[in-house]
Amino acid sequence: MPDGQPISERIARALPTLTPAHQRMAQYVLENPFRAATMRIDEFATAVDVSVATANRFARALGFEGYPQFRTELVRGFEATLAPKPRT
Repeated sequence: MPDGQPISERIARALPTLTPAHQRMAQYVLENPFRAATMRIDEFATAVDVSVATANRFARALGFEGYPQFRTELVRGFEATLAPKPRT
């Protein structure tokens, strides 16, 4: 992520300035972060009832280069949770 800020904080900061479609997408990500992290752009767009182009613009509105970078950062947020625990 360009500024190292968690996506949830970035979304919360941007929410008031987002378009209504982007606000729906933001709410979906905040309410379903793991699901959103595992979705392809077309799946995400369908889940929120927007076009693929709108999904890509949403990622750019949050400061990402596009949906792939946005999704990568979402996944990164779960790395610590999903990492295997060392045996003791």
